[in-house]
Amino acid sequence: MSLIEEINTIVRFGLKEDHSDAYKLLDQFYWEPKDIESVMKLVEDGVEPADAAAQWVSKNKELVSTWTEGVNQVDGEELKLLYVSWVDTIAGSNVVANVLESVGYNVKLIQVDAGPMWAGVADGSGDAMAGGALPTTHADYYAKHKGKFKDLGPNLTGTYLGLVVPTYMDIDSIEDLKE
Repeated sequence: MSLIEEINTIVRFGLKEDHSDAYKLLDQFYWEPKDIESVMKLVEDGVEPADAAAQWVSKNKELVSTWTEGVNQVDGEELKLLYVSWVDTIAGSNVVANVLESVGYNVKLIQVDAGPMWAGVADGSGDAMAGGALPTTHADYYAKHKGKFKDLGPNLTGTYLGLVVPTYMDIDSIEDLKE
């Protein structure tokens, strides 16, 4: 069984007023599973996440330019991006940080657990996250903090949440694991 999941960009209230260019870039950030998969593969192969992001950004300038369209250069304004230590969120957060830095932001990537990630954006101690897994994985956090953040919508669609069984195993269901 698998469920369709989207990865949403979530920002704190007031980000649009405080950092309008970051807000615009984050709102325009959207990529495909093949894009994030290539960054994830680099990270899984041992490339430092920031380096993997930089490599991907340099090879995908046309797509990245759609994220930066209409975004002005800034001079070292600080942004705090919160993320969880999952390879997809590490990849996406580092790519977003790289692109925000390319327009002049000083980005602090802060690794936290899922609950503090949502709470941090909701209470304004973090500016944004690019790893809101919805509608399933982070549903409880979304509901708990609803009305305390701005959901910019999906930055990635076409992902699935589920379990798979390797072909070398002689089982057909989760229940078979009990045996």
